[in-house]
Amino acid sequence: QFQQIDQINADLEKRFRDLLTLFEISESANTALELDKLFQRIVKILADRMGVYRGTLRIWEDGVQVKTVQAVFGLTEAELRRGTNTQIDEIQQKILESGQPIGVPHTRIPLERIELPDAKSVQSKDTIAFWCIPVVVDEQAIGTLTIDKASDELAIEDDIRTWTIIASIVAQRVKIQQIIDSLVWSERLVALGKLATTVAHEVRNPLGGIRGAAQLPQIETKSDSEAQ
Repeated sequence: QFQQIDQINADLEKRFRDLLTLFEISESANTALELDKLFQRIVKILADRMGVYRGTLRIWEDGVQVKTVQAVFGLTEAELRRGTNTQIDEIQQKILESGQPIGVPHTRIPLERIELPDAKSVQSKDTIAFWCIPVVVDEQAIGTLTIDKASDELAIEDDIRTWTIIASIVAQRVKIQQIIDSLVWSERLVALGKLATTVAHEVRNPLGGIRGAAQLPQIETKSDSEAQ
């Protein structure tokens, strides 16, 4: 019975820590941080609270990668080299096509022969090198969140639940930035339209003067003829 109570207390402590982590990340998302700084802040919180020291955010547009943000905390150069992934482009494409989170195993050469398991089907974190989560905006995967697995004391479902919520927070910020960019672009188009109208008006004014000046000799000649 005491063991059961200890387990319940441990579970409650873990859930409280997860909620506190997500709350802190949400608070950061509510500040006026740019996407790059926000992602750096998110990974720093994960490093402090969940033992996750590296993450990469990639945003795609019309099949082209337009933005990459990487955050690394507390890793040595050797550890960074071990984490280098030469197949990340292929993995990204699989995520964008499926729109589902996957666990990327340590061994995956050649990639064509290795099955990238759906996150929900992963039985043990021991085989997983990192997670790859889609960033979804308007029901379309527009990016990926590649992030190291959390410390072993956290279960697989804890990892996936946390990364999915974080991907959703990032997606909201991307959507907000898209709206801002669209408004800025619309304002630029309006300003350009006003400028074009002003230029056209200014161009017409000298043309009118030139036309009037050209017609003046004709009027004078006609008046002289009538006088004669």
